[in-house]
Amino acid sequence: MKKYFYCCFLFVTACLLTFSACSSDDDDNNAGGSPQENYETNLFNVSDAVFQNAAMPNSTSNDVITGIEINDQALTSGSNFITVTSSEEYDRFYIGVEGENGYYELVPTNLANASTRASVLYSYMIFLNYGANYNRNITMLVKARKANGQITQAYRKAIRYVQTGISGDLTINLTFSNEKDVDLRLTTPSGDEIYYGNRTRSVYSEAGDSTITYGLDHDSNAGCHIDGLKNENIVIPDIAVEPGVYEVRVDMYSNCDRSLATSWQVVVRYKGQLVTNLLPQRTVGENAIASSPTNLATTIESSLNDSRHNPVWGTYPVNAFSGDKTTVMKFQVKQTTRGFVPVIISNYQPTLMDIAKMKDEQEGLNM
Repeated sequence: MKKYFYCCFLFVTACLLTFSACSSDDDDNNAGGSPQENYETNLFNVSDAVFQNAAMPNSTSNDVITGIEINDQALTSGSNFITVTSSEEYDRFYIGVEGENGYYELVPTNLANASTRASVLYSYMIFLNYGANYNRNITMLVKARKANGQITQAYRKAIRYVQTGISGDLTINLTFSNEKDVDLRLTTPSGDEIYYGNRTRSVYSEAGDSTITYGLDHDSNAGCHIDGLKNENIVIPDIAVEPGVYEVRVDMYSNCDRSLATSWQVVVRYKGQLVTNLLPQRTVGENAIASSPTNLATTIESSLNDSRHNPVWGTYPVNAFSGDKTTVMKFQVKQTTRGFVPVIISNYQPTLMDIAKMKDEQEGLNM
């Protein structure tokens, strides 16, 4: 009898050990990447910042950040700005998400300071890029460390996720800082241009036995009909990605408010990776394409810390003219899964607003 129970005990123990080992393997397989990789994929990353896999530092001051602005709408693989204009000087920013472990620590660059009779104003800009799997509403948290070492209270901003309805392997995102009609335009290697007036495409996928629609997802603030999104994405599935060089342009179509300068950023990814910008390096502060009295075009800059020069960003001056169509990035896709481009059928029917915009553009009208 003892021998029987002993054998049963060994059998059950072996089963438990086997089950435990299998569970451990499953856990490892489901663990995904590192905490930083998971954060970047499911939430966002912050350009030039260091990810800290910990809780955000405790506040040591009752003050909050002053003069802060954040776009409260976000797209998958999109971007965002945090701008801070304050009389307080900050030497650290901490950016995270409420209820999530981990945050980004950024040593900021003071873009400029302007003296007034009352005070000196410091200006900072922080770039965020939402991940390929970002798909929910969040509350963003931002703290700052003052020059005296004190850490502010958390500034909270509810961010609303906006579903685009299209997805793909090549993503081009434009985000801008205020309520202007800034347009994103992409010219493919074959010369096809995707923009608000030539917006979506359809391609038949034999593998999926279905028709895939792709192109420009939103025409934000079209004709100064303000929607608050301040984001535009062009997305192309791998089946329709052409090998060759692409050209990305930004276009201040309508300067809806000539009391504000407008900052913008473009980021391009192929299969989740940043592509390399083939245009010459635009160093921070260089303003290689500077505003001029003739066209008041945008400036173009890119990070010195990234050899890919991607993202790129710039600023339209307060009274920028519309219709500049400035080339801000060129990149190359060397090979695709198909190796050629299938016949593409445009299926976009312009709205009355789009037709009005196209008519204005054809007549060369400036707002």
